[in-house]
Amino acid sequence: MKYFNCPPPFDGRKYLYKGSRYFAFELSDEWPYDGLEKHYSIAVWDARIAVLGVGYLTPERTFKGELALSHVPIKIDECKTIREFINNVICADVGYTRDCS
Repeated sequence: MKYFNCPPPFDGRKYLYKGSRYFAFELSDEWPYDGLEKHYSIAVWDARIAVLGVGYLTPERTFKGELALSHVPIKIDECKTIREFINNVICADVGYTRDCS
């Protein structure tokens, strides 16, 4: 996955979670972002970096996804809430950053 450093236009997007540093928003044909909407329906944004993780809601109503900034596919632990998904994205990124240092 390539590095996404240009912020999307956030006006009108549906936020799933909004914090001071991290927030999640929907991806769709109506609200695309750099082609990610073709495979994912959720993006987790880190205000200090860019899109940190991407994911989707499964038919079983669980969230699945992967890190967006890694040079290898790093899956995010499956979870039931958007808050858990964001925390899992952050944890996966911290581990990835530590392992690459």
